[in-house]
Amino acid sequence: RVALRAHVPDPWLAMLRVSAILLSLVAARCTATVPANSTSRKLALIGDWGGQGTPPYYNPPELATAEALARYSRDNPLSAALLLGDNFYPAGISGDAHSLRFEATFEAVFNGSALEDIPFFAVLGNHDYKGNVSAEVAYTALSDRWDMPSTYYSKTLSFKGSDGASFSAHFIAIDTVMLAGMTTGDDPTQQPPGPADAVVASSQWDWIESQLSSSTADFVFVFGHYPVISGCSHGPTLILDALLQPMLEKYGAHYLSGHDHCQEYAEYKGVSYILSGVGHGCCYEWTNEDKNPTGSIKWHHAADTKAESTGDAPDAGFAILDLDTDGFTVSYFNADLDTQYVSRKVAPRAADLVAAK
Repeated sequence: RVALRAHVPDPWLAMLRVSAILLSLVAARCTATVPANSTSRKLALIGDWGGQGTPPYYNPPELATAEALARYSRDNPLSAALLLGDNFYPAGISGDAHSLRFEATFEAVFNGSALEDIPFFAVLGNHDYKGNVSAEVAYTALSDRWDMPSTYYSKTLSFKGSDGASFSAHFIAIDTVMLAGMTTGDDPTQQPPGPADAVVASSQWDWIESQLSSSTADFVFVFGHYPVISGCSHGPTLILDALLQPMLEKYGAHYLSGHDHCQEYAEYKGVSYILSGVGHGCCYEWTNEDKNPTGSIKWHHAADTKAESTGDAPDAGFAILDLDTDGFTVSYFNADLDTQYVSRKVAPRAADLVAAK
């Protein structure tokens, strides 16, 4: 493993180390197979959605995103939603699992009738790490919908395709702050400086590779907060590019992320990189396309395309991962439910990767 160490203030270092050690101890147990909604093969992807730290604890773009998702899901039932980090702006949860932020920023906002019975699988972002990340894990036991059993974990969902055949998708939730380090300032161009504890990060890397190498699912998706590929202000995350990207390629997996307040779809070496970071609003500047593999980014919505947006709702939105026996597509929506982009259909994993191990 590459030994990388974050240069972060001592209080952050201590908090990150203690939280990472305690929560990573249970991560290996947090692998579950969950039957999916048999009427749906769609999952919502929502990043950087976390409201605000003062009453009413949500902002207009977040509310518009949630209302648009509720309208969409009435006609297009969902199996689950993936929350891609920065769940509570500006500084995470200041109390424990009983904090009013869970109700005011999440439960009371994503409250459409069609959203009441689906799980919301969540990962942590850098803003969450400014607060009590243990509270976000512990809230899993108090909510019927919020699901974050550890800072990293995995879930396997089973589906029935449009042709009647059964297939599965393995979702591997990772803690990218633990892996890449904590961004401490408000500078959107700041690169994560490396993990606060290289030993703890290495343990998670081993777990990720174990999950990938042992998976027999037809589709495998890793999801975390920091992106691997991004042309927006944050740009690509160098540590993830160096260590995660080769694993994704080797095991036929794809990656879902947020962090940059943009929407992007990219493909590189057979891997799809799906960025959906506008749950709280759009857009960051499009300044880092040249830091990514040439031609990898197929579509984006950022500050340079903001003038093209139409409709009356705030510039915010979500993406939909639509699975079927023969492949998946990704559709991006704004808060007016205008379809902004639909990816090509990406085939399932190669047969030799799906075969029982």
